[in-house]
Amino acid sequence: MFNRRIGLVVCAIAMSLSGCMGLKMGSGPDWPMVRGNPAATAESPDREIASPMEVVWVFPSGGELSTPVVMDGLVYVGGTDGVLTAISVGNGRVVWQDRQVMPVTVAPAISDRALYLVTYTGELLAIDKKTGKRLWREQVAAAHHPAGVVAADGTIYAATIEGTLAARQEVEDVAGKWQWKIQVVGGISGAPAVGDGRVVVSTRTKGAVVCFDAGTGEELWRTAVNKSLSPPAVYTIHKRVVVAAEEQVVALELEDGEQAWTFDARALIVGEPALASGLAIIATVPEAGESSLHTIDVYNGKEVMKRRIPGHALSSPIIANHAAYLATSGANQEYVAVGLWLGDIVDAGYNDKAFGKTVCVGANRLFVTTDSGELRCYGPAAKAPEETPYERYRRQIQEGPPTSRGSLR
Repeated sequence: MFNRRIGLVVCAIAMSLSGCMGLKMGSGPDWPMVRGNPAATAESPDREIASPMEVVWVFPSGGELSTPVVMDGLVYVGGTDGVLTAISVGNGRVVWQDRQVMPVTVAPAISDRALYLVTYTGELLAIDKKTGKRLWREQVAAAHHPAGVVAADGTIYAATIEGTLAARQEVEDVAGKWQWKIQVVGGISGAPAVGDGRVVVSTRTKGAVVCFDAGTGEELWRTAVNKSLSPPAVYTIHKRVVVAAEEQVVALELEDGEQAWTFDARALIVGEPALASGLAIIATVPEAGESSLHTIDVYNGKEVMKRRIPGHALSSPIIANHAAYLATSGANQEYVAVGLWLGDIVDAGYNDKAFGKTVCVGANRLFVTTDSGELRCYGPAAKAPEETPYERYRRQIQEGPPTSRGSLR
């Protein structure tokens, strides 16, 4: 185990160096879909995101916001007010808006060709990502609720909560025929995960993980977990599918769906696991007390690190520059970032008026949606603070319980 951990650290350092060499100064990797990539690992290749960070701009909306996505210098976010908005990462100005007749609560997916959105009317809508012009629309299923959409290798995979899963090739400016369309028994819990020629979903009511051939839609395997499941993530390097199942993390073999291991977190898991550097990363919320961040060896299911974090985790973790970022409430925080290897708190964002709901990383910036309907963009702080968030956290623990909200304030 000791040698394996050394190997994981060496691998992580090598990935970091290669990532830095591939980046241009002043630009950063995109976050083009809900969990960052088609496999839903929630890992950003961003190796330049800085700590500490501070608010650069704020976009106030007319309702609760979806998870934002980022591509080519624009951040896109939908709202319960039915508006999909494209905003400049650089200055926070609105570039275009598209108004739907129903709420936009599911993140779009963006490819080199266009932006794709599954609507509450059961349609797949293609939009020019630069101008906001609608290119075409195609019915996925009548009056179905959106579960998610993913763009991978020139194909769009759209899912509805009621269980329709469909795939079609991207054709610029043209509505084409579906490559395949199937009905998943038990419904679909969220966006599909795509990797290694396979499409994987979790069901809403049957507690199963189901795998399909990405080219034909043929069902390859179905594994019953018999618990409420998060949307899955696919770790193609280790040939594993990983899901959160209430208080457990379950890893299945991508090839045949056989169970590889189960990890018991002994507390409710928030959202989906993230996968990075040979680890599955989860956030948990106990019945009482502060949340924790856990890292688990994807190979054998053993816990590598557990770190208590101030406040309560409200979002699935995302990974950037070997740190886990997640939205939080309490402690006057809206997000916290925890180092994957040492468990140190590397950054935190403060907001005494609202708490965070979702986070994503793109273009070397961190984006946080709040319960007050704001999208907040964080960039590198102009001046380093007198003490780091971790130093502040340790000091206040030594000083005793705070008299007001929070242990980091």
